[in-house]
Amino acid sequence: MDTSGGVIPGANITVKNDATGVELNTVTDEKGIFLFPALQPGTYTLTSTLMGFKKQVHPNLVLNVAVQGTLKVVLEVGGLEEVVTVTGGTEVVETQSTTIAQTINSNQIENLPLVSRDAINALTMLPGVDTASSNRNSTVSGLPRGAVSITIDGVNTQDNNNKTTEGFFSLISPRLDAVEEVTMSSATSGADANGTGAVQIKFVTRAGTNKFDGSAYYYERNPKWNSNYWFNNRDKAPDATGKAPRDQVFLYEPGFRLGGPIQRDKSFFFFNFEEFRQPSQISRQRTILTPDAMAGIFTYGSTRVNLLQLAAANGQTATFDPTVAKLMGDIRTAVAGTGITNLTDPNEQRSTFANSAKGLRYYPTLRGDYNLSQGNRLTGTYNRQVYHSTPDTLNSADPSFPGFPITGSQNSVRVNWTTALRSTLSPNMVNEVHGGYTNSFVTFFPEITNDAYNSAALGNTGPFFLSLSGSNGNLGTTLTNPNPSRNNQGRENPTITVEDNLTWLRGAHSITMG
Repeated sequence: MDTSGGVIPGANITVKNDATGVELNTVTDEKGIFLFPALQPGTYTLTSTLMGFKKQVHPNLVLNVAVQGTLKVVLEVGGLEEVVTVTGGTEVVETQSTTIAQTINSNQIENLPLVSRDAINALTMLPGVDTASSNRNSTVSGLPRGAVSITIDGVNTQDNNNKTTEGFFSLISPRLDAVEEVTMSSATSGADANGTGAVQIKFVTRAGTNKFDGSAYYYERNPKWNSNYWFNNRDKAPDATGKAPRDQVFLYEPGFRLGGPIQRDKSFFFFNFEEFRQPSQISRQRTILTPDAMAGIFTYGSTRVNLLQLAAANGQTATFDPTVAKLMGDIRTAVAGTGITNLTDPNEQRSTFANSAKGLRYYPTLRGDYNLSQGNRLTGTYNRQVYHSTPDTLNSADPSFPGFPITGSQNSVRVNWTTALRSTLSPNMVNEVHGGYTNSFVTFFPEITNDAYNSAALGNTGPFFLSLSGSNGNLGTTLTNPNPSRNNQGRENPTITVEDNLTWLRGAHSITMG
């Protein structure tokens, strides 16, 4: 509009991405309205020109992902050779949408005290997010976990098999240095998102610019650098140092990123690579029979009964099955030196020890942007994340007792690719089509086979899985099985996304169809 408040039709509006130099142009309509739909997040400079008015420049306009912005431009009468640069009061504000959204950019994410470099952990600190146990089980504003939709560059990346129980679980882990920013909206999303969930979590991959830019980083967690957990100080007995032992949590994450131009103002690339190494220990408590009970002597109150003698007196089998006898001996040998606690039931004890495990992951991310023409931009991203967990402590595939060889690992290759084309069809109509694919190829416990049972030096039960937990009868607690009760198996989680969003400026109305 002009300084008197009258609208100005026919003004030329140019918006330029400060990082890539890409410019887009449009003209205000009869009501002085202009629109630039589907812009990439970033910092822009907006320039307005019209004969009879001074040229006006608005620098440093910041646009966030999935958040609309409105800017009022007031032109002053004068010549085009006169330039007015507006340096104050040019913040882009939201005035035309009822969407409730919060945005965190890369600088904010990198400065948060996160337990790892998984950017999704930053969202648990936002208002309205409730995390009662693990981050993967978080909820938003009391809504069910199935209402959460997580996308990276517009393509869903969740483990949709477990969506109703783990709404914050993304198969593709967005890494801190690979993310430009993330927006979480919790009410009245736009037409491009309403069909996929009430809570929208939208990540955008960092893009290359006209300048080469990169970093190398190394992140480490080490218990020597931290104070002990309060619960350890309360619950654990002091060790030889006179202090409660610490949880041995180690984490090593080296990586680097690089982005820049392939052809200035035309095409750009970005690449991030990160490695995740986590040696760990997990405390296990196993319920076993006492040495007397393993020998067949059971205690009932103040009465001790030799069950083998009782069986012989009644003409029943009075000897141990050889497989069970060897198994009982293997268990007693394995738990020697562990913490042994007598339980309420006089026939049972508890063995406490730690199993070691290691996790190894690789996180490469690649993005490319190509400006086909002034009104057409093509974007593509690719993630291929490789996971190895040995043994798989998450699914209790670690040794049942120290030294028992039957264990299982979890391995997966998680892939995701996206592509998007933004096209200016006319000065008041813009279309964006994007598609993509996400999948996780997972193998569970490939080491647990019949041959593994047959060849085990300790805990060998032949080709069969022997269940002690189902034979406890009236014992007070359930006995621990000698080996993990797992079958080797696999799983895939394919998700295919194809979407098209058309934005049409009609008079004073902006209409979006998706």
